[in-house]
Amino acid sequence: MLILLGLVQTGVLPSPMHDVERLSAPITRRQARLRRKKPLAGFALFGFGYVLAGFG
Repeated sequence: MLILLGLVQTGVLPSPMHDVERLSAPITRRQARLRRKKPLAGFALFGFGYVLAGFG
C-alpha cells in the first residue's frame, strides 16, 4: 500500500482525486456549517474526520 501511494504521489500512477473531492464536498460544507453554529460539536466532527483520514 505504501509503495502504491508513493507511486501516486510521484505521478507514476494517475489518481482520480477529482472524484474524491466531488464526493467529499457536501460533507465538508455540512461540517463548516456545523462549526459556525455549534463550535464544540463542529470540532468533534472535525476530529472524527481527522481520525478517519488517519486510518485511510
